[in-house]
Amino acid sequence: KQIKIPFKKYPYLKNNYYDLVLLIDTQYKTGNNPLDFIPKKLIAFDHHPLREEKCYSFFDINPSAPATAIILYSYLDHFNILIDQNFASGFVYAIKTETNNLERGWKKEYDELYLGLFKKANKKILSKIENAKLPSIYFKTMVFALNHTFFCGSIGLSNCAQVPNP
Repeated sequence: KQIKIPFKKYPYLKNNYYDLVLLIDTQYKTGNNPLDFIPKKLIAFDHHPLREEKCYSFFDINPSAPATAIILYSYLDHFNILIDQNFASGFVYAIKTETNNLERGWKKEYDELYLGLFKKANKKILSKIENAKLPSIYFKTMVFALNHTFFCGSIGLSNCAQVPNP
């Protein structure tokens, strides 16, 4: 919302014909996306291990990259495709969250890429994303979950049924 990228929801995608579908930070039949058909052309960019290569027209699956955003931005940078402040802000946020604030899997070789994006990013947008206001249902659900948690040793379990996503 803050970075103003016009994403389409899955029901729209499924009910309309597209020549190409791009999966980012996910892969076909991994369970973390609703894609249940193979489009004519399917492309995937991901930093998780490759699951199934035969369905892709093109893929860059690189488990050594700490974030899919780094893989994507490397292509944009290689082909001298300029991005605006909104996209830079999105890339910075994606990299920060996927790497746990540059701790998980981070290598010095990514410093220049990240700093370049950070300089270009809109800091107010980043702040709005990182400190988003949450609806009251979020906190009500959290209270419900905590009040209905059962422990088995050091593991806590709670069944909240359907949880709204803010």
